[in-house]
Amino acid sequence: MLFRFQIAAVYTADMEIQHFAASLLLLGALFQLSDGAQVMLTGALRGLHDTRVPMWINAFSYWVVAFGVGLFCAHVLEWGAHGLWVGLITGLTVATVLLAFRLRYKLIRMAGV
Repeated sequence: MLFRFQIAAVYTADMEIQHFAASLLLLGALFQLSDGAQVMLTGALRGLHDTRVPMWINAFSYWVVAFGVGLFCAHVLEWGAHGLWVGLITGLTVATVLLAFRLRYKLIRMAGV
């Protein structure tokens, strides 16, 4: 996040492209938060031998939520590449929340509460 303009400047001298790339790098940094949480939750569920429901959660989150929101933002709202990233971040966030609920459910069931 801190050096996004400098990173973009390594690849191009065009200021307009640098600002565009820097804004996408900011979305990429935000993406990392949901992605990291989603990967950890999927790994925890895999450790509990729970793979089928997380697969469906991820499929729904990526193909329905992320794809749908991404297309809507990119083409209807005319956000272009930023809209696709917003869709991906939204889908990953939905997956993270649903996987967290699934892990909570599995742990409560294991504890017999």
